[in-house]
Amino acid sequence: MRVMYGSAQRWIREEGIEGVLLFNGRMDMTAAVRAACESTGVPFVTVERAWFGHGLMLVPNQDCLGLVDVRRMSREYGDVHLSEVQAARAGRIAAQRFLAQNRLECGSTIPMLCKPGGRTPRPG
Repeated sequence: MRVMYGSAQRWIREEGIEGVLLFNGRMDMTAAVRAACESTGVPFVTVERAWFGHGLMLVPNQDCLGLVDVRRMSREYGDVHLSEVQAARAGRIAAQRFLAQNRLECGSTIPMLCKPGGRTPRPG
């Protein structure tokens, strides 16, 4: 990782990189590139499959598990009640997860989220 980190710093400087888009940002090479961005002051965005399998999660200037923005939104909206429609949707998503019925998560890297024999391939 030390070699990749040095190479990434050189790449950023020599190519005049102004921003980087990384998948995940926690493993091996992507972690080295993320660290090089941090040390050189270059902004970066990590990309990860979103929770519950819907869409992509884009996390600015943190690895894919960064919670800075989640905590900020929790502070900002923690006292705001969900509408009846929002609460029903949130309950449906949670129930699908606990009942292993979310087809977007079956076949993922979280096999316990799928009913035995009911696994389906990841979409896409």
